[in-house]
Amino acid sequence: MQLSYTEFYVLRKIKSRVSESLLLDLKSILSWVTDQLCCYPDRWEGYERGSVTVFAVQGPYTVSYEYQLKIDHVRHMMVAEGTNTMNGRKDRIRHIRDYQSNVSYTLHLDSGICDRAPLKSSEQTCLGRSDGAVKSSDTYFGVTGIETVNITLYRTTDNGYNTTIAVNENCIPVRETYHGKNTDGELLMGEWMFYNIRTTQIDFTSLSFPIECLTGGIGTSSASIVGKRSLVY
Repeated sequence: MQLSYTEFYVLRKIKSRVSESLLLDLKSILSWVTDQLCCYPDRWEGYERGSVTVFAVQGPYTVSYEYQLKIDHVRHMMVAEGTNTMNGRKDRIRHIRDYQSNVSYTLHLDSGICDRAPLKSSEQTCLGRSDGAVKSSDTYFGVTGIETVNITLYRTTDNGYNTTIAVNENCIPVRETYHGKNTDGELLMGEWMFYNIRTTQIDFTSLSFPIECLTGGIGTSSASIVGKRSLVY
């Protein structure tokens, strides 16, 4: 079949635009790939222990915490369940972040009250140069000849906080220190560590929303301060 000049011209323009579009998509993908220093696994869990000190106007206070943390980047959700301690008072909580809806839920397990609040931080799935991440060094945790974990240290900015983060060979965070100002303008500094980390055979049923957070019993206050990776700061 012989094409007319007009048909040939139109097909050539379509081919040109498709090629340009594919080229732009390819450049965008390559730009994203070269920007990433490491990306966290789609799903992982571990136990987190740490503390954060907030220098509030009425005086500084420290919250320590320990809980199990599960992260699902496919569903854009995470859950932390454990204990916060402040001034000798313990609060058992289950904290859920729904990044798709930009809402966090904190269920206080002893009282059954659920606080619901808008998320004040974004989901972090990778350490990227565009976020200011810079590789600092390769080193290890542990005792030589007994047990060690190879880690890589990065300096970055995480949701506005100056952060030094250590990740293992799978780019799972194992330790982090951070400082900066929270959304109320208060200075804070914190540190946490992970242990018993795994990426397989994870039960994600706890990522479902507690009934108390969906059908009444919902308070109006913001979520308690807990670990950096799991709460509203």
